[in-house]
Amino acid sequence: MPDKKQELDDDATEELKDKALDYIRRYSSDGTELKQNREDALKAYRRDPYPEDAKIQEGSRSKFVMSDLSDVIESILPSLARIFTGGKEVVRIEGRGPEDTRGAELLNNKVNWDLVVQNNGFLLFHDWFKAAMLNKFSVVKYWWESKEEYEDEDYDGVAEEEAAQLMEDQNYVMDDVKMIKSDMPMADPSMMMMAPPPTYNIKGRRIKKKIRRPVAEVVPPEEIICSIKMRDIKKEEFVAHRIKKHKDELIKEYGVKEDEIDAELAIWTSLSDDSDSEIYQRFKDLGGVGFFQDEDDKDFYYIYECCLKDEDRKPIILTLMGTKTVRKEPNTYGHPNYCMLSPIRMPHRAIGHSMFDMVGDLQKLNSALVRYLFNNIYYQTENMAIVNPWKVNIADFVTQQRPGGKIRTKAENVNPSEAYFPLPPQPLAGHAFGLLDTLTSWRERRTGVTSYNQGLDADSLNKTARGISEIMAASQQRVEMIARIFAETGVRDLVMAFAEMNVEFLDLETNVRLDQGWLEIPDPKAMDVLFDVTVDVALGTGSKEVKMQQLLGMIDRALQPLMIATGVIQKSNMYQMWRTIFIEMGEKNTEKYLTDPATLVSVLPPAPPGAPPMPGGMNAQGNVGAGPGLMGAGPGANGGPPTGLPQGSSAIQ
Repeated sequence: MPDKKQELDDDATEELKDKALDYIRRYSSDGTELKQNREDALKAYRRDPYPEDAKIQEGSRSKFVMSDLSDVIESILPSLARIFTGGKEVVRIEGRGPEDTRGAELLNNKVNWDLVVQNNGFLLFHDWFKAAMLNKFSVVKYWWESKEEYEDEDYDGVAEEEAAQLMEDQNYVMDDVKMIKSDMPMADPSMMMMAPPPTYNIKGRRIKKKIRRPVAEVVPPEEIICSIKMRDIKKEEFVAHRIKKHKDELIKEYGVKEDEIDAELAIWTSLSDDSDSEIYQRFKDLGGVGFFQDEDDKDFYYIYECCLKDEDRKPIILTLMGTKTVRKEPNTYGHPNYCMLSPIRMPHRAIGHSMFDMVGDLQKLNSALVRYLFNNIYYQTENMAIVNPWKVNIADFVTQQRPGGKIRTKAENVNPSEAYFPLPPQPLAGHAFGLLDTLTSWRERRTGVTSYNQGLDADSLNKTARGISEIMAASQQRVEMIARIFAETGVRDLVMAFAEMNVEFLDLETNVRLDQGWLEIPDPKAMDVLFDVTVDVALGTGSKEVKMQQLLGMIDRALQPLMIATGVIQKSNMYQMWRTIFIEMGEKNTEKYLTDPATLVSVLPPAPPGAPPMPGGMNAQGNVGAGPGLMGAGPGANGGPPTGLPQGSSAIQ
């Protein structure tokens, strides 16, 4: 195996490093306008004052800011949560043929468990979707985590045989072994004195848990460096993640020396794309930004984890510390391990539009209009006036502007009309309220978020259930379009990445605790069915309600006498249909409500030859025969052929 130091210092690696540094500089420069857009979106979401508001004298005019952007985003999120996480499963992986069913079922349960339980799927999707709608795009980084958790386990005075057993124990790691020799002689059977065998003091660790799992996290947008012209992040030639690391981590994980860190500090500063300003905006509303100048913060530095291809066009991951390569490794994922979402797609590019692009200008117009209304109300209650300073005490006039206030005159017998003359304010224009409604309708047409799908319109003229349902369906189309874009792009990519990692990297027998019991995967290769499965995402309550209605319709048809009498429908079939309905309704333990007929058949005594069928249309072997069916007596109950079969035909057993 070649020396790692030589591998990092060869000419090919130096060429790759220069290429990566060039990408970082160019892409950081290209993203300046995108970064400014994200900061403006965050300010609009928080309803921060506009820059020109600084010129408004405090208390002279309104500085109110409308909340159009946050209203739109927070109204869309519940619908997305219902679509993606409203059901029991985030994804449905099914085999294309009977031979793929078992592997697809294992993979389906494992991937859903990884997403929902291991990675807290609801919060992952919430942050991912919200960041995408706010920032034009959002990126999730995924990787395979393979590690062991240890607990200390020390032994003193261990014999040589026991020490050998510990050495062969694959779940025990020896950190330190000391041989202890005793000075006390001992007698053997021949009564000769001899030195006792040595013992050992062993310090070590025992593996407490082996962790093999896929991990995903939403990456802050300022940490991603990529081309603004990309079409698919998985197919990009270069994607970099700007990661903040502590000095101790750099020394321990990457083997760099402390003096090397100090030498590269100036280069780090020159490579910085001023991302701290975006971080500052993210935490500004919390009131504390002292951590940016923290004394301990000086021990944190940025490294760049770069996904690119080497001279042989093989994907690699090159980690840079300033202009120094600290790690070079093959990219086992085959492409950049990132998934990206953009809510409003644009043709021929991956980065589309955000909700801020759709309503940012309307929020500013709405804010200006509402400020005008507020200012007019202020002027109505505290209007301007002309005051004669020689007849009225000006100090009283300024301080006594309150209920019950008293203003003194400067002389006796002063006519108030001569000392004070109010200026009548301009009446509020009636078209102002109509303009507010107009701006609201513009926002609804742009985003699809209306008062109907928020449940806020109590003045609808259409009060019928069908009418409201049709309006709701129409208003949800834009939201459903965003959900479908999310489902077919980033979410599907993440699901497939989880499936591929489980097939490729899972190397242990795995037992997973599910709601219905334990999922046992004795052989991970049993899940290797990626090319023989279909993957469906966005299985929320909406689609599940449709599926429940379809299942209920199937049950109605299954209860038809012909289906029962011909034996097409068995008890096990009915049980599976009802069990699926209960699962779709969200019931975790169906055994509380349903009994598997297979458990009943095994305890029934065998029926003698020629015995009449049991009630329910099933004989002792669980097959349908003559007699009362699932819903009472049906055709063929008295031995005759069922309806629809020619005379002389027999029911299928």
